[in-house]
Amino acid sequence: MKRRQAGYQLEVLIIIAVVGVTLAVVVPNLPPPGQKIAAGAGAIVFIAGFYYDLIIPGWRPGRRLGPPWNWVAFAMVSAVIVALAGSFVIYR
Repeated sequence: MKRRQAGYQLEVLIIIAVVGVTLAVVVPNLPPPGQKIAAGAGAIVFIAGFYYDLIIPGWRPGRRLGPPWNWVAFAMVSAVIVALAGSFVIYR
């Protein structure tokens, strides 16, 4: 049973990494309104990925966060992402 689920949730981390690399390459070449839209879209993808990774983990090897702590970790990570994307959109 463990062998069949060895790569579970790896796709979420791969999507987050691809979006991060794509934003790092594309955003400097866009005009300012396009940069703001790309930053907002990237923030949405990151938050959705972290939600799937922290709140809906299903089977996971090793230990995982319990019910109140997974929401706390998700809220903290989401707050940082929203603050960074919001400051980029407002002050850029």
